[in-house]
Amino acid sequence: MPRNPDKTDYTGGFPVNFQSFEQINDPRNGGNTLHHFGEIIFMAFTCILCGVKSYDLMQEFCEVRIKWFKKWINLPNGVPSYNTFARVFEAIDPGEFSHCIATHLKQAGVDLAADQIAIDGKALRGSRNKEDPHIHVVRSWARDRGGTLAQCFVGEKSNEITAIPELLEMLNLDGTVVTIDAMGTQRDIAEKITAKGGDYIFCVKGNQGSLHKEIIDQFDFATRQLGKKTLDLTNWSYD
Repeated sequence: MPRNPDKTDYTGGFPVNFQSFEQINDPRNGGNTLHHFGEIIFMAFTCILCGVKSYDLMQEFCEVRIKWFKKWINLPNGVPSYNTFARVFEAIDPGEFSHCIATHLKQAGVDLAADQIAIDGKALRGSRNKEDPHIHVVRSWARDRGGTLAQCFVGEKSNEITAIPELLEMLNLDGTVVTIDAMGTQRDIAEKITAKGGDYIFCVKGNQGSLHKEIIDQFDFATRQLGKKTLDLTNWSYD
């Protein structure tokens, strides 16, 4: 017998003022559905805002805070298992979910800007299975506010390079300083940041051969030019 014998429609269930996420289609089918799709998305979104970084911790967080969640959603069959969270997010478009987050925050009056924005990629714990590797999430972190501004999901770590420009497109970079590790040290990414009014601090490693050597040479040359007697203020400045 199917677990949903009454054929309850679980494809909706989005709470009030959460309409930005309704464009995501419920990918589930069959008779084993027990949880409203909109409620799963709402719980996952809340977990992400609170810094939860794995599916098993999503389940634990929601169980601990179930009284708070029931103020906003029905939870007819309790909190979904971590496997349910994993299956849903393996099936939906992660980029679409990230855009919904950015749209929702903007509609809520949250300005996706900060004085300093750190961008980094991490593997999402609990997202790996026998067939697929870990899902990688690229996040932008507001250093002064201490919170995530926006994020993108990618299948492999190497795809972070293509995800970073998409992430930057969601953010207000005017007057900000963006920091990225060596993987993001790319000409296109630098141009996108400056085009949106921001500045950047990139890392360079020894395996980035000619660029690494050129930077060392530039600093050596600059050091020789920064003496008080030889400093040419029209060409150099320092802090």
